[in-house]
Formats: sequence, structure tokens, C-alpha cells
Amino acid sequence: MAFVAAIGAAAALLPAEAATAAPGPAPESSTRAVLTGTHVDVLSVGAAAGQLTLHTKADLARPGTRFYPDDVIVNVEDAAHAVVPDEPGYAFLGDPGTDAWIAPETRREGVVWPGFDTGGLPADAVDGGTVDIALTSAAGPGRVEIWTESGSGPERIFSSAPGSGLSNVLAFPAGTHRHANWGFTAPGRYLLTFEVRAAIDGVPRAASATVRFHVGPVPPAVATTTTLTAEPAEVTAGQPVTLTAAVAPADATGAVEFRAGDVVLGHAEVADGAATLEAAAIPLGRQPVTANYVPTWTDEFGPSAAGPVTVNVRQPGAVDDFEIIGLRESYAAGDTLRLSVAGYVLGPNQSVRWLATSPDPQQEPVTLADVTRPDPLSLERVVTTAYEGWQLRAQIRTGSAIDATTAPIRLSVGGTDAGTGEPITVAPIDANYYWGVAVPLVATHRPLAEGETLRWVERTAVGAVAWQDTHPTYGPVGTGPWSVVSNFMQYKEFALQLRAADGTVLGQSAPLRYGLSMRSIELDGLRDLYRVGERASLSASVSPDLGDGLEYIWELWRGGADRLLLDGGAALPAVDFEVTEAMLDRTLYVRVYSQATDQLVGYVTMPFNVTTAAEGDQVLTMAAIDGHYHTGTPVTMELTADPAPASSDVARFWWRRSDWPEFRRIPGTVGLSHSVIAEQALHGTQIKADLVNSDGEVLATTTTQTIHVDDHGAPPPQGVVIEGVASSYAVGDTAILTARVSPSSVLTRFVWRVQRSGDPEPVVVDGGGPRLELPVTADFDGAAVTAQLTFDDGRVYVTSLPATLNVDGAGPGTTLTISGLSDGYAVGDVVTLAAVQDPPGGSDAYRWFTRRPGGDWTAVPGVSGAGYSFTAAADHDGLQVLVRLYDGDVVVAESASVTLAVEDSGEEPEPGTASQRIVATLPEGHGALVVSVDPDDDVVTMSDFALGPAGDRWSSAGELRPVTVTDTRPSAPGWVVSGQAGDFAAGAEVLAGEHLGWTPLVAEQPGGGAVRPGDPVVPGLDTGAGLSVSSPLAVAESSTGFGTSRLGARLRIEAPTTLAPGTYQTTITFTAI
Repeated sequence: MAFVAAIGAAAALLPAEAATAAPGPAPESSTRAVLTGTHVDVLSVGAAAGQLTLHTKADLARPGTRFYPDDVIVNVEDAAHAVVPDEPGYAFLGDPGTDAWIAPETRREGVVWPGFDTGGLPADAVDGGTVDIALTSAAGPGRVEIWTESGSGPERIFSSAPGSGLSNVLAFPAGTHRHANWGFTAPGRYLLTFEVRAAIDGVPRAASATVRFHVGPVPPAVATTTTLTAEPAEVTAGQPVTLTAAVAPADATGAVEFRAGDVVLGHAEVADGAATLEAAAIPLGRQPVTANYVPTWTDEFGPSAAGPVTVNVRQPGAVDDFEIIGLRESYAAGDTLRLSVAGYVLGPNQSVRWLATSPDPQQEPVTLADVTRPDPLSLERVVTTAYEGWQLRAQIRTGSAIDATTAPIRLSVGGTDAGTGEPITVAPIDANYYWGVAVPLVATHRPLAEGETLRWVERTAVGAVAWQDTHPTYGPVGTGPWSVVSNFMQYKEFALQLRAADGTVLGQSAPLRYGLSMRSIELDGLRDLYRVGERASLSASVSPDLGDGLEYIWELWRGGADRLLLDGGAALPAVDFEVTEAMLDRTLYVRVYSQATDQLVGYVTMPFNVTTAAEGDQVLTMAAIDGHYHTGTPVTMELTADPAPASSDVARFWWRRSDWPEFRRIPGTVGLSHSVIAEQALHGTQIKADLVNSDGEVLATTTTQTIHVDDHGAPPPQGVVIEGVASSYAVGDTAILTARVSPSSVLTRFVWRVQRSGDPEPVVVDGGGPRLELPVTADFDGAAVTAQLTFDDGRVYVTSLPATLNVDGAGPGTTLTISGLSDGYAVGDVVTLAAVQDPPGGSDAYRWFTRRPGGDWTAVPGVSGAGYSFTAAADHDGLQVLVRLYDGDVVVAESASVTLAVEDSGEEPEPGTASQRIVATLPEGHGALVVSVDPDDDVVTMSDFALGPAGDRWSSAGELRPVTVTDTRPSAPGWVVSGQAGDFAAGAEVLAGEHLGWTPLVAEQPGGGAVRPGDPVVPGLDTGAGLSVSSPLAVAESSTGFGTSRLGARLRIEAPTTLAPGTYQTTITFTAI
């Protein structure tokens, strides 16, 4: 069933909201386009979905480029300067000879040419074929006059002068384009607000917009300053800190982004020159907290940043600061580095991992291997000159989850590296080499005795301590002197060893290392976009020049082994080829090799965008992504649009993970580029993008590509940690546990499992979010709780270490089992289950729960006794059932789950479903449960949104169209009809389905049917999930509901006041079991 709700442009008239704080980075700044010296339709009027729309259009690279009016500055240039003529008809402009700036009715070179346009508005789109354009306000340093010329002189249309006698309303026919003279009496900025009015199908409609004009040169943005305070400056972990940024001047608009080191704490809007954030997630340690002001509009205010202030966060109960201690001001090669982590007490299953970051920004951080640990929080290591300038930090980890990270420390290491044992000297080598060259190695040593050998060894610089033999091919070659291709020893130390016949190392040279740089590969002739059938002529050059002796490999890659060789193997520095459809979604990859070493000198990759679209069509292409990624690397989606999109056009990025049946919009995307961080959960994810205009029309769509993540067999790096476990609980308490994932993941679904003492396997107690509220019973003493991060289809991604519950005074307690389960059922058999207490007696309040494969546990409505009976259906195969015993709201005991086995003979119809224009049918000769919606009455048109009494939300109401349920099953086992709504969409805008709620009602039911409506579901604007989760519409108890019932509901949408204008639609799907 479809729902339609419209929100008009009146949203623009709402008062500004109070400044707010929010998680994540500050919204990016926008820049207004300055329209100067060209044709501009200041107001371009259209209609969509029964509403008026307003844009500004300008002839730029693409004629008629559309903007939102707020996104432009119409610049009336100095060339428009004039003086008021000495004619009575122009007295409205001022005294004769005074200054005026006039954008003319007739086009003049070098001066903006503004007008009005309804050319895109069909005459039958509005009643009477006419709209009224009204100037409702004008603000600026002078007056504004708009008029046209006629044979009898000027005819005034609009004026900002008080007492002008004008109505300031212009009747403007649809399908018309018109220019006028726009006069201003002083230079500076003007804000002109227009309202357009018309009736559409008898309903009055209006839309308003404010357009910025600037007379004279457009000034630069106003410079700003930002300062920051933090109170208190010393806290324990989890304690909030109030961060206050002061931005000057006080009328600056935008937001302040707060960071602690590299961690974004959140952002807050600027109001009256101040932005405040309550931050409770500042990491441990002495954190440099910063505040960056991000203006809303870069043409109004410039960005600024506050100097860092230090906030010291300690572990609860710690006396010392969380930091690395023991660092000396400097070290000499051969000294021992002794460090320790202070201010932290390791908990169960916690450990320390040491990370090192190179001063070379091209090198990835390395994990220190071969760590010597006098205690779990310490590090000892002999340093070489390779450690100079490196930064070290310590990570506290539970499994693979990162709990805390120290601030980095920088090492200063000087002196000269020395060898060990018998002297071996290798002649000095250069400090830096380019890729693909041979590095000569010459050594001096005593003559070798019989059986002695020389052997080169290597290790990862800084990362490793132990030496390993170099590869016979990818290390130094020769018998002395030697040479090694520069590429092979990148980021390594290497040395020459003298070994005895039994392998004992008698002597080793000082370690060697060098830096490595790649020559630049420069391309000429590459275009942003090619159409199939065109020719591409490209050439490459190497800098610094290597002269002859190079081979060039030209390929177009689509990932993996899918490589298209362009030059037929000619290996020349230039290539010319015809563009074909086989070149879609590929990346140009040019590699250059040295013929002397047969090794890579350098490479370059560039997007190679190909389209099959005809000349002039809107084109959107996505640069080919890499063949595969490793976890932690960015997957960048770069779009190319030809012609360039209008400011009101929106690029939408979409993805379909391997656990989703449909594409979903990627949140938080802005502009034509977006990146996500690769992780194994994204392997197999399909991505695409489209471009839509402000009316929701899809202008162009990219092809679909697939993300491949390959960590070469390594498990996912994410870890799940259970937090909030108390030292002990009493029976009747509620254990509130939270699952934390580190590093973060795109997955958000969790399954919680509890294994009591003596249970053969854990039982699922919840499925959904990272929070578990578990009523504590006596039998939970010693129980192990685990949290699994899963895909949405139920596949397990990572599992936490178990957390143990301790229950005070726990005796043997009550146990609960389920009896009556048969080994198998046929469709139509009656399933009768019973709950059995041991010892018997006590409470008799039960609740039964079921779960389908891959689903979540759901309470069975209306069943509160020790027995549960229903008719087996085909989709009950694999259905799990458990029962809980309650004392009031306290869970006394919970059974292990049992699983049904149902054989489908094909004779019993499955439970009914219905959605928009879908009606389930009743096969002849069989009983069935059918839910249906009249295909001619399956659209609910909600009321237009109205502002709530508190001014904090939009509200819309409507009535659900009738839903019919027919139950002809002879046993009348009862039924539940539920509904679930998807997200609303209005073009590029999305309103989550959680904003829809309902109050169910039963309109008709069979005599004595005892069908009752489901509980009301409130819209989830403030809290809750609304109808985004399946919710009962009506329930028929066992032995009732036989025959036909008609159901309905009162519907309500509550949406934030930030919701953009548009007509929002969604579909709700009904299911019956």
C-alpha cells in the first residue's frame, strides 16, 4: 500500500532553530556561484507534484544551468553604473544626476541580464494559466526599482520605496520569458524576497525564495577567529567535558567541528558567536582538543581554527596520566630503548600492541614484532639509526578490539650503526635511490676458511628484530661484489654475515638501508571523457629522464586479471587506439620498466571514463575502482558528469552489500566523490551512482561495479568487546550490556547468546542492536554471554570473548523445558507444545517466543499459558520456539529452544502477504489464510504536513485503506497480521520509515470472532522505530478469526523541521501468520 505526503515551500518560512550539537564532522561549506556578465533568469517558475518550484537559471558553460536561488549571487557590475536622467518619468530613481546601477532590459555586453521565466511551466499546470510574482521584501544599502520601457516611458513593476503606490505584484503568464530593468541606488548587497502564487487544481499554492544581488565588486569573505575552552580540563574516562568555541564576528554562520587528535568528537552550530559540545568520548591520555569553524557559505565568512587545548583523561581509579614513560631526549645507535605504559591497569583478556609510524608519509605504520616485555605494559629494544624520527604509540586491546591508544612519542636516534663479531665492512651506499636501478655492494673481510660462507640477511626496519636470509632472487646477487635492485630492499635493513660451516654467525656488518623514490610518469593527451567510437592518443614521459632503454606497458584494468592491453605489446611511449564498449569501467594503468634491470621504474593510474551516450546527453561515469582492497584502505568513488551538474542536481551513491537484496543509498555523501573504508564485510558489495534534478528525475546513472576485499586469509581485524558487566547481580536485576566494535564496521546487527552452566550450547536471547537488557534469574549464575556482530542475513562476522555473569545467592532455581515436540510434521498438522517446570508450582505466567531462520525472536501475542498450539505451515520448517516463565516482570526461567521440522507436500498455501496492488488468491479445495488489499484502493493520500504546536516537527495524518483477512482453515488456529513500512522518498530526499506510526482498528469481523487491534505505534521522531519494524495490525486468538475480517488504522507521520519540500512516498507490506 502506497502513502503520499506533501510538504510545501512554506518550510522556508519557519523560524531558525536553536543551535544544536551532533555527532560526526561539521557539514561541509558551500560556495555561491557569482553570476556576472551573462543572461540570468532570477526566478524560473515550475511545478512538480502539485507544488510550485523556484530556481535560478544562468547561461554558463551549459545554457540554462539551474541553481537554487540561495546558491547564487547576481552581480550587477560597475559597468552597470549610470546617472539618473533629467526626465520626470525617472524621478522614482532619484534626483537627476545621482548615481544608479542598472541591469538593463536589453542585453548589453559585460553587464548581467536578469529576467523572469515561466517557460518550463505548461499553461495547464496552473489554474488560469497565470502565476502572480510578488516582491515581498527588499533589504540593502539603497532602493530597488524594477521597470520596463514602453513608448510612453518607464512602466514600474516593483519598488522597495515606501509609499510607492505599487502593488508589487506582477501577473505573469505560464510559458513566458521576460526581461526588465533592475535599478539600484547604492552599491552593496541586496536581499530580494519574491513569492510566487497560483492555484493548482483549485488549491492555492505559493513558493518563496530570496535572491542575493551585489552591486559593484563582490567583496571577499569576512575573516574570522576561533578560540576554545574546555571545562573541566581533567576528567576520568566517560565523564563529559564542556567544549566552548567562540567565533568572531558574532554573526558568523556555520558550525564548529571539535576533535581530540584525529578523533572527531562532534560538531555544534554557531549561534551568537558561540558553539558548545558536551563531549564524553574523549580518548584516554593528554589529548590536544581543537575547534575548527566551518562556515555555511564561504563567500560570507572564512574558516578559522582555535589553537589546541589539553584535556587530560584518566582511567577510572588511575593516579598517573595515560601515556608512554621512559623516553630519553635522544639515543645513540646500539642503545636500549626502555618504555612503559603508565596510567592503565590491564583487565581480563587485554594486551598491549606497539605501533610505529615512519617519518616517510608513503610508508604504512608497522606493528613491532619480536617485542621484549619485562612486564605486559613495557617494551625493550636495541635501536639503530633506522629509528630516527619514528613515532611510537601503544594500543590497549581486547582481542582485536582497540580499547585505548596513547599519544605518540618521537624517537631521536643518532650515532653510527655498528656490526657485531668479526669485522665485515660494506662500502658506503647512497642514502636514496630511484626505483628500478642496481645498487652496487662491495664488502671487505678476512679470507674465508674452509666451509665458511657469506650470506646477506634482512629485516623490516623498526618493525622486526630478528634477521632472516634474503631471497636468492629478490636480494643481493653475485659472489662479491654484489648488486641488488633498489625495489627489493624498500623499508628494510640488510647486512652481510660471515658464517661458520655449521651456520654459526661469526661476524655481521653494520645494517644498511636507503630511501626509495619513484620517478614521475607524466601523461599527455588524456581527456576526462571519451565516447565509444572516438580515438584516444596518449603519450608518456619519465621524469627525471632516463633516456633510452625503457619499456612502456599500456593497459586498461577492470580488476583482477581483467586487463586490456592497448598497444599490442609494442612497449612504446605513445599509443593510439579506438575507444570501444569493452573499455567501459576501466582504469588506465601505465607501467614503465628498465631494460637493464627488468624491474619497474614507475607507474601511473588514471580514470579512463567511457560512455555510450550520444553527444549532448547527460553523462555520469564512475572511475573504475581497484581490483581488490585490503582492510583499512579507502575505496574512492569518483564521478565525472558531462555536462557539469546544476547546483540543484544531486549525485546519489548506492550500494548493495552481499547481505542485502536491494540497493540502498550510501549515507553522508556530498558532491561527486565519496570514500568508504574497506573491510571484509564489504567484499562483494556492488556500487553505483545516479544524478537527479530537484524534481527527482534521474538524469543519468553509472554502471555497477563490485568491491573486492582480500586480506589473504587473515580474519577480520574487528573485535567485539562486551562492556557493562557488573561484578555480581541479584535475582530480579536487569543486566544491561553493550557490545563495542573496534575498529568500526559497516555492520550494525548483533546477536546475543547466553550459555548457562550445564547447557550443551548457547541460546540466542536477542538479535538486533548493540545493547542487551537481560532479566537476571538464578540459573544465570556462571552463565557465559557472547555478542556476535553479524550480517543482516544472519551470517556471523566476529564473536566477542565470553563475559561471565555472577548471581548472588543463586540456588538450584527453576528449570523450564518444552515437551510435546514431534520428530516431524506435515503441513496442516496441529503442533501442541507444553512448558514443564522443575520443580513444579510457583508462577504460571508464561510467554512464548518464535524465530524463523535468520530472523529475530518475536513474542507470540495472546498466549500466556503453559500450552502453545498452532497449525503447521510450510514456512514453519526450521521455526525455533522457546518459552519463558515470569513472576510479574521478572523472568524466573527460560527454556532451551526447540526446532520444528515440517515437510512441505505442496498442498498447503503459505501464509498470506499483501502490499501495493498485490492480492493473494484462495486455491479451490483447501483452507487458507489470505491477507489482501483492493488493487483499486491501495493508495493513502496523507494530509499536507502542518507545523506542530511546539514548532519542532511537521505532522501529517491519514487513514489506512481497508485490509481484508480471510481465514478458511477448519482448525481456526488464530492469526496475526503485521505491517512494516519502508523509507519515504521524494526524489533525492529520504525520510526514514520510522517516522510513520499508527493506531490500529478492527472495522469488521465474524460474529464472536474476538479479533482485537494491535497496540498503537508512535512515530519514531523522538525515540523508537515506528513502523520501520514489523508491528501487529490485528490479532485473532486460537479458535477465533475464522471467516473474513476488515482492518484499518489511523496513520500519523512526524518529521523533523529540516525536511526538504517534496512529495514523499513509501510502501507498507502486510504479512499474516
